[in-house]
Amino acid sequence: MAIKVAINHRTNYNYDRLVTLSPHIIRLRPAPHCRTSVSSYALRIQPSTHFLNWQQDPHGNYLARTVFPELTRQLTVEVDLVAELAVINPFDFFLEPSAEEFPFSYEKWLAKDLRPYLKKGRKGRRLRTFVESIDLTPRRTVDFLVEQNHRVSQHIEYVIRMEPGVQTSEQTLKLRSGSCRDSTWLLLKPYGGSDWPAGREEGADQAVCDRPGNTTRRGAPPDTPGSTVRPPLPRAPRPTCSGVRSSLRDTHTRTSGRLASSAAPP
Repeated sequence: MAIKVAINHRTNYNYDRLVTLSPHIIRLRPAPHCRTSVSSYALRIQPSTHFLNWQQDPHGNYLARTVFPELTRQLTVEVDLVAELAVINPFDFFLEPSAEEFPFSYEKWLAKDLRPYLKKGRKGRRLRTFVESIDLTPRRTVDFLVEQNHRVSQHIEYVIRMEPGVQTSEQTLKLRSGSCRDSTWLLLKPYGGSDWPAGREEGADQAVCDRPGNTTRRGAPPDTPGSTVRPPLPRAPRPTCSGVRSSLRDTHTRTSGRLASSAAPP
């Protein structure tokens, strides 16, 4: 039986004078391909005089583009949603016969589509050592992925990080600790520049974090790089807030000190 969770997120900016706000891109809506069932969703923005257009980026994520035609002393973005937390089998997927055994090669047309995920990047000393230690013995692809997931979970201690952003793989390997998003990034990083796509697997971060002794997963503070709001405000830090996995009451308040009379461009 699924558990329904009501989630509220509120970001508030107050200014000491009237300012002009540039167009904002708000990313605080679960993507349509999200496997978590969202039964209700509401986005409220103040000032009430604004124009809102829903868009989608190349990856299918929802973008709320908002334009504010009038001067204001306050900006508030509030989201309410109800999500159903149900057990999801991370192995509920299908592999093409050509990819059932590791290593494998992609057909030319598919390799072209996956090119952005195969782009080579710089690897630091620790990451190179980590990658070179991967066992490349031929075996079932699912077994290979499970082994890599287990390897990261044993090597990296899970911690709750309140800081926004994702650690680099070098930082995570040096600290030997990280949040779900850090472990997931480390799990995917070795595949960039290899013959395997560094695409996010469904349930990857859940499998990394939901291991014995880890009891802080559900209801934890914002801990994953989900939907975010990134308003281009004058001298105000850009907040990073998770979407469906936010805490039950997640409130961010920003009060400006000395601000220019208009917002910086996005």
